[in-house]
Amino acid sequence: MFNSHDSQIISGDAGSPTSERPRKEKVYQALIVMAAAVVIFAGLQAASGLLGPMMLALFLSIILLVPLRWLQKKGCPKTLALLIVLGGATLVFTILGYFVAQSVN
Repeated sequence: MFNSHDSQIISGDAGSPTSERPRKEKVYQALIVMAAAVVIFAGLQAASGLLGPMMLALFLSIILLVPLRWLQKKGCPKTLALLIVLGGATLVFTILGYFVAQSVN
């Protein structure tokens, strides 16, 4: 029923040299990558107001994870260790805020 010529037509290989097909695929792939880059950059630009606070939160969580794990390794319960680390961080930021406010005045 089908011969080899029919299968070439169905697959799209009929009449096109084999060297053109990979070149076209590379061009299409490059266009898709460039379009994806434009979409990603536009998304980052739109989310720039949210991106800064999210990066600060990520940075603080990574920094505060070290003393939290250290307290847990020393045998402190997880909840108590979390309260100690958060209380310490709040105290440090409050003191820093106080000194910054005093230097502005």
